[in-house]
This record gives sequence, structure tokens and C-alpha cells, in this order.
Amino acid sequence: MQVKFFEGAPHEGANFLIHIEHQSTSQTDFPKRMFNYYSLLFSNQNLPVYPIVLFSHDSKKPEPNHYTIQFANKTILDFCYDVVQLSLCDWREYLNSDNPLASALMAKMNIAREDRAKVKLECLRLLSGFNLSQAKIRLLSGVIDTYLRLNLKEQDIFNESLKTIVPASRKEKVMELTTSWEEKGREEGIIIGEARGEARGINIGRHEILLEQLSYRFKELSEEDQEIVKTLNTDDINELAKLIFELKDYEALKTHLSSKTQGQQNDLN
Repeated sequence: MQVKFFEGAPHEGANFLIHIEHQSTSQTDFPKRMFNYYSLLFSNQNLPVYPIVLFSHDSKKPEPNHYTIQFANKTILDFCYDVVQLSLCDWREYLNSDNPLASALMAKMNIAREDRAKVKLECLRLLSGFNLSQAKIRLLSGVIDTYLRLNLKEQDIFNESLKTIVPASRKEKVMELTTSWEEKGREEGIIIGEARGEARGINIGRHEILLEQLSYRFKELSEEDQEIVKTLNTDDINELAKLIFELKDYEALKTHLSSKTQGQQNDLN
């Protein structure tokens, strides 16, 4: 990226380059490679270069931030670059960040096992507060979901913690993100119907989450309607997950469920 020094800076208005390198693994020869990048950019563009490396691997060993060439009598080269190593960052320091990228990168920071569900919820809470395009929201939420896949126990903690989010509008935005993941069938450990040998491969985990979301949306569900939801197949679950925020009121939901019940009876006949 070519930028200029801001107004009031010592080199106000001067051009320079920012080079950001993403590294997902730890490699012993990386500092030398970073210097090679710098040399090529400087040679080709004839501009000063400010180098930054983002490390997203899980190792807690600090990465070097310089490349040095030394002789017995002197140091010939001491090339330095900034390092952002996510595994050494404390996610708590970014809870109130005004940078949307923080909401996604928190998923790769130093997280204790018992905090995984909490951090995932905090990532989504932070993300839901930004006015971003749907494309950017999908991109950032996809990073969160990819690197913070929850097991069933963690998912239960996540669902319970979701109830505590205020205001209600923020809670609905977070639920929309989780509903989107459900539509794609991406939550680890959620699809358990086949493993449990349930009739017709019904996805028990998805039913539970959908019921939770419907309860948030419409406050209370009758026992009769809860039983109808539990009988929905995967296609019907996905369809209702898409409609959950489009249905105007509880009566619209009952009408939708009634149509599904009628369809099931027709199939039996």
C-alpha cells in the first residue's frame, strides 16, 4: 500500500510503502525472506518501506523481528520489522476495539480452553456493532467460525451466554450470524441425528438451536408448536432458519408450521 505521512509529521506529505505479510506457520528462514521482500520493493518502487508481519499460527514462541548480518568487527545489516503475533495477544484488550478486523482476529489470539465459547460470543458481539456490508460481515464471521469451532458442551455455554446480550437488537444481530452458519451446516458436532440412529436422520442439534432462536424471536412457543419443530427435516429447518427474521409475528410462524404439518400428512397419505 502506498501512503503519505499525515499532516504535522516530520515528513508530511512524503510517500512511502506499507508492506503487510501474513504468515500462518513458523519458519526459521522467514526473517531473511522478509528482508528479500523489502529489498525488492525498495529497488522497484524507490520508496521507503514500512514492513509488518502478522503471524496467525498457534505457537507461543515469540517470533523474531529482525534479520542481521554480522562480521567479526561490525554489524553490516540490522533489518527490523514489526511483528503482530496473535497467539501472544490478549483477546480481552480488544473487546471494545473500533476496528472490525479485531472481531475476527480475536479468534486466533491467546484463549484459554474454558474461555472459547465466551470469546466466540464476544467476537460476534463486537462484529454486530459495526455498520458493514453483508459481504464483509460474512467474511469476518467466517473467520470466527472457522477458528473457533465449538464442541457440544461449548455450544451449550454459548447458547446460554447469548441470552445475556443486551440490547435486544444486538442480540438479534448475533443470532442472525449464528443462523447463517446453521444454514450452511458448519457448526462442529451439531449434526448428530445419524450418529444417534434417529429415525429419518433427524438433526437433533439443529432442532434445539432453532427452538432456542424461535423462543428469542417470539418469546414463547406452545408445546404443540415445539413438537412440530422437532419433526422438521433438514430442508424445513434450513427454510425456517432463513425465514425466522422475516415472519412478522407469532401467528405467521404458526401458519408456516401448519403448512409443514399439512405437507407431512400429505406425504403419509
